[in-house]
Amino acid sequence: MEFQFLLLLCFISYSTGLKCYSCTQSGSSDDQICLKNPGAASESAIIKCNKKYCITFRQELIDPPGLATFSRGCEDTPVFLNKDVTDEVYKTYYRACTKSLCNNGTGKEPIFGNGFGGDIGTEGIIYVKGIGTNSANTTKLSFIMVFICSLLMFYI
Repeated sequence: MEFQFLLLLCFISYSTGLKCYSCTQSGSSDDQICLKNPGAASESAIIKCNKKYCITFRQELIDPPGLATFSRGCEDTPVFLNKDVTDEVYKTYYRACTKSLCNNGTGKEPIFGNGFGGDIGTEGIIYVKGIGTNSANTTKLSFIMVFICSLLMFYI
């Protein structure tokens, strides 16, 4: 019985997931916490995400200039990973990243080094989509956890 509990504890303690900020703000809102400091928002602003990317979406009016809408969340397939799109009415910033709580900026700045995939970022950096957050480390940790639990099984 003790062994089964120990084995269960080994696997439960290893399970981690992507965490993302999740909030929405309209341009007319007086509350700027989602835009300026999501970490200071309530604990409900941090969600456990079962998808691949934390995202930030920012849309600004061109004339008259100002914020139209802003949101943070998580998605499996973002519209764009790291791109600015301008049309006659809006300038829209799309940001996506794959590390926990990486969607914490203002949405204007590109996020580098956080597991982007597919888009060519500014300064000619090409981001290649991987298989998840820290996949090499995750694989190593999985092997180590299975190995330790197997050793415990034989010696207990």
